[in-house]
Amino acid sequence: MEVKPPNTDSIDMLVVFGFNKVGKTSNLMHLPNSFVLDLEGSAGYYGGRYEVLTEYAAKNKVGPATAVLRIADEILAKNKEKGSPIYDYIIIDSITKLEDIALTYATHLYKKSVIGANFTGTDVTAELPKGAGYLWLWKAFDLLLSPYKGLAKTLILVGRVKESSINKDDQEIEAIDLDLTGKLKKIIGYDCSGIGILKKSKDEPFTNILSFVNTSNDLATGARVAHLSGKEFVISKYNPDTQVLTTYWENVFPNLKS
Repeated sequence: MEVKPPNTDSIDMLVVFGFNKVGKTSNLMHLPNSFVLDLEGSAGYYGGRYEVLTEYAAKNKVGPATAVLRIADEILAKNKEKGSPIYDYIIIDSITKLEDIALTYATHLYKKSVIGANFTGTDVTAELPKGAGYLWLWKAFDLLLSPYKGLAKTLILVGRVKESSINKDDQEIEAIDLDLTGKLKKIIGYDCSGIGILKKSKDEPFTNILSFVNTSNDLATGARVAHLSGKEFVISKYNPDTQVLTTYWENVFPNLKS
C-alpha cells in the first residue's frame, strides 16, 4: 500500500489548559468563526459568539446538563440546514466545570436506572461502594461531551491546572496536571490531537506562550501531530497602550495562513 505523509492540518480536538487568569478565554475567542460554550461566565468580558450556560438554562427553564445537550442539538440542526458546520471552532470553557455538571448528571442517571431507583444520595462517586459511582461519572461526561465532537472543524476544551506531586528518584517534586478526575483525563487524552499549556512568557512582558513540550514535572502536556509535538509558540501579545491583543493561532492551525 502507498505510504502516506502525516496529516498536520487536521486537529479534531485540542485541549488548552493553564492557571487562572492567564488568558485562556481571551486568547481562544480570537479564533475566527468560533463559538464558546461558556460554562464559567467569563466570555462576556471579551465579546464574540458565545452562550452562557447559566443564562440559557434559566431562559429555557432546564438544568445545566439538559442545557449542554440542547445547545449541541441546536448547532447540529443549523449545520444540517447549511449543509456544513456553521463554526470552524467550538470552545468548551471549561471541562473542569463540565465535570461538575457531569457529576450531578451522573447521580440523576443512576437514580433513573433500575439498580439506582432507591438511591437517595447526592454524589454517586462518594456514596456508591468500591468506586462504582465513577463509572456513572464517566458515562455522564461522555454523554455531555460526545454531541460536540464533529460539530466544527476543531473542538477545543479549556482546562485548569491542578498542582500535584510525583515521586522521582525517591524524592517528591511538584508537578502540574490537567484538573480532571484521572480516568476522564485519560479518556480525553485518547481522543485529542494535543494538550497544550498556556503560560506567561518569562522573557517578554504581556506575551503568552502555548507549549506542547512535555517536561519531567508535567503530567498532561503533549501532542500527536508533528507540527505541535515538542514545540511551543508565542500565541499572543498584548499592547497595554492600545489595549489590543494580537494572537498567532496560525502556529497551531496552519490553514489560518490562507
